[in-house]
Amino acid sequence: MNSTELKILDHFIVDTSNCKIIPFGNGHINNTYKVENNKGNIWLLQKINISVFKDPECLIKNHLELNKCYDSQREIDIPKLINENSNQFLFGNEKIGHWRLLNFFKDTTSIENVTNIEQAEEAGSAFGSFIKGSANCNIKNFKEVIPDFHNLTSRYQQFEKALQLDKVTRKPKIKELIQFFESFYRELQTLESEISNQRIPIRIVHNDTKINNLLFRNNSAVAVIDLDTVGPGNILYDYGDALRTLANETDEDQQDLSQVKFSLKWFSAFTKSYLIKVSDIISESEKKWLWQAPFLMTYIMGIRFLTDYLNGDIYYKIKYEEHNLVRAKVQRKLLEDMFKKKENIVQTITTYLHNL
Repeated sequence: MNSTELKILDHFIVDTSNCKIIPFGNGHINNTYKVENNKGNIWLLQKINISVFKDPECLIKNHLELNKCYDSQREIDIPKLINENSNQFLFGNEKIGHWRLLNFFKDTTSIENVTNIEQAEEAGSAFGSFIKGSANCNIKNFKEVIPDFHNLTSRYQQFEKALQLDKVTRKPKIKELIQFFESFYRELQTLESEISNQRIPIRIVHNDTKINNLLFRNNSAVAVIDLDTVGPGNILYDYGDALRTLANETDEDQQDLSQVKFSLKWFSAFTKSYLIKVSDIISESEKKWLWQAPFLMTYIMGIRFLTDYLNGDIYYKIKYEEHNLVRAKVQRKLLEDMFKKKENIVQTITTYLHNL
């Protein structure tokens, strides 16, 4: 462990002797490390990516507020900020970066893909419990860490700007993909109007409900993690983004597009469990538009990946030159498969809502 890491740990932990630190996880944004000492204590040390989270203090304040207002009686847990030395939960500067320490959930694993019904059901219960556990949080005490994070109009404008600038001259070779996303935008404008006119309730939501933001222990979901984007939003964002990853039968960066399919089986299992958890808080307008949530979130992620590709891959971590293009193509294929199964999606949600 080098002197910089020791200095950082000294801020958070009383005794840093005999600590070892190793890279951990595969997140797109922050750098995460597992810290363990010879007493068996384990923490997660994270360097916050300030090119994405430009106000790290806001991020920390939101997390502390959630730790305070979240219903601890819920069956799903959330990470807590740690500092054994003081009440300063953010440490660093421009030179060494901005760091925080979190508790570590022992004997847990995350998954990238659902492989059985039980996992889909557990995910639905977990994310539904998170929404329910946050129901009493005061929205005024939270700020948007990334303004307009799921704002379709804003994301589309960013996409249009990237097309106009074409900074790295990639537009000519992806004309057909661009045309698809330009055309599909019209399918979502009515829902976007409902959201922007606040006809769908604003809640404290997770805003990044990928399946790998759940921790499992003995096949049971025990914690919702990665709280960086927690803040004002609506239930459609969480429900839709969860299904975007969970119901995709393959990886988010699968190069063989024939494997990209929207699983009605995983979708149905997740939806049933999710709706049971939120049954006493979900509004009529949320029920009305729930079916379009996975379309909305898959589309938004598609144009975000494509925008980053056009801008020269400045936001998401990539492993090869066309990684973001592959990700965008996967979202496109997923949208196409969802559209083929639209009637099944609508009918399944209608049936479960009727049975609540």
